[in-house]
Amino acid sequence: MGEFSVVQDFITRLRDAEDRKDAGVLCELFTPAAKLENLTRPTQARSKSSSSANGAIAFWNQYLHAFDHISSHFTHILESKGNAVLEWHSSGRLTMGTPVEYCGVSILEHDGRQITAFRTYYDSAALLPHAAHALKPFSESVGTPDIRTEASS
Repeated sequence: MGEFSVVQDFITRLRDAEDRKDAGVLCELFTPAAKLENLTRPTQARSKSSSSANGAIAFWNQYLHAFDHISSHFTHILESKGNAVLEWHSSGRLTMGTPVEYCGVSILEHDGRQITAFRTYYDSAALLPHAAHALKPFSESVGTPDIRTEASS
């Protein structure tokens, strides 16, 4: 059988969490002391609940509950021992009913079994209602995503 991949497990569990709007199974992949940061937030807001036994649940529930529906597609993945960089595109609908599309990058650090740190970067203005209406569909602006996985050492 193939080698266990924390990164592929993360992607599978994130898709499940987005489909179900339930962060439970995704959060099992994080160590209890994992540090999670949304780097689009002010430092003060990031440091309040980013690292604790309940930090992953709070982080992912906040993400999931910002949307009526959201779906993330990974366009590029770079992996090396204990680290991964994931480029992604997400589309869906905000809780107020506004369609939204945005792209970003997430960085995972892991111990080979669980995620020990997670940082994400994206243009947070894309989630503002007035910006969401002005967005051109992702497929029209950049074409079909490239989902090749590259490994480096």
